Amino acid sequence: HGTPGGLLLPEEIINSYSVPNIWVNQEGRLVGSYAVGYPLLLAPFEWLGLGLYFPVILCFLSTLIIFRILGFCFSSRRIIPYLLVGLNPWFASFSVYFFSQSAILLLCSIILLRRLRQVSFVLDWALIAAAILIRPPDALILALTLSSWQLITFLFRSQKISRIQWLSPLLMLAAFPLHFLNQKWITGSYLEPTYSVFSRWHKLGFSPDVGILEPWGFNITQAIKNLTLVFLSLNDTLFGWPALGLLPVALAAWFFWTKRTAPHLERMLSFTFLLLCFWFGFYFVYFYPGICLGPRFHFPLFPFFIVISSYGILSLGRFRAAIGMLTLLSLWNCFQWQGRLRDSGGVLSDPMKTIRLIHNEVLDTSTIYVIKEDEDQLQDVTQRSLFSQFHRLNDPFDLQHPKFIKFSDFESHREWFIKKYGERFQILEFKEQNDG
Repeated sequence: HGTPGGLLLPEEIINSYSVPNIWVNQEGRLVGSYAVGYPLLLAPFEWLGLGLYFPVILCFLSTLIIFRILGFCFSSRRIIPYLLVGLNPWFASFSVYFFSQSAILLLCSIILLRRLRQVSFVLDWALIAAAILIRPPDALILALTLSSWQLITFLFRSQKISRIQWLSPLLMLAAFPLHFLNQKWITGSYLEPTYSVFSRWHKLGFSPDVGILEPWGFNITQAIKNLTLVFLSLNDTLFGWPALGLLPVALAAWFFWTKRTAPHLERMLSFTFLLLCFWFGFYFVYFYPGICLGPRFHFPLFPFFIVISSYGILSLGRFRAAIGMLTLLSLWNCFQWQGRLRDSGGVLSDPMKTIRLIHNEVLDTSTIYVIKEDEDQLQDVTQRSLFSQFHRLNDPFDLQHPKFIKFSDFESHREWFIKKYGERFQILEFKEQNDG
């Protein structure tokens, strides 16, 4: 039985649906650690049986907005920028997943387009209010960027700002009741963040009790290393060009500094670099405890990287043809990168394939597999329980057809399972953890 406060499952099977990001709260209900906004967006599509099309719709809308941005910035020279989007391995690969970052990417694209057009700030703040319910950390970064930009445009008198625009940040207050209520449902406290419950690592700060217990400890050096790793991962995933992914970004910064730029391009570059400073400044603090979040978490930056990369490429003059050839080559990468992209956020693209490789057998869809592993092994953020990779293949709303069961559940309630599901079980034993 589902309620806003969580899903009530039989106690015999509930642990098989409880993983690091989904657990049983104090009332015995299954709850998730995520914000409530993205599920609310997805719910009507699921109700209409169109849930699988939701990422496609987000991708379509984001592409339209990004093309509008590129058309606004580059007018008749938009062919290479369009190709950078249409043949982009990063965009093609991550857009197919049900990631909340895809929704933030759409909101970021709309805000960027509106800042280029210098229209009212009111809708921008409404979009940030929506972002609070989808991804609160990203919403904080957007709020810092937009408030700074609003102040800059006022000080330099580049845009007239009315009183209602100055008051528009108050729109964020509309998201707070549902945001804090969701925290109350999950953690039992209105003020305790959901991430603090399932992981002691997801905290901000610079103290010994924050972070992952690693030999190198918690220090600024580790944060710099993690930031470097993120830039390397973005360099590898942005365009699929070997060792050249971030080169157009560097070119854009160089040309912006050394040559005169049209006013609309100057606004684009200034707003983009301002957001990137806030973005990686925020995550630098987040990196201090030892956490390194992969390219998926920075996916909302895609329109910003595309637009400044396009500026850098188009400023090359006769060398643009070489970049155009590299862009066409990335068409091949669009069909190759699905299996190559790896994200330190822990996404395993095909866990059933992993079982087939380990046990050398084809899985039977009518069989319920009991996952037996060494649950006493010390785990950290990079060594998740193997079972946590398979929980998403279980549908808690369809208890008649579970695919994977924890061995501890099966061993404790063997008679209940056999009575309910019959002799359909097969134990798969793993001596060591395997993250795919």
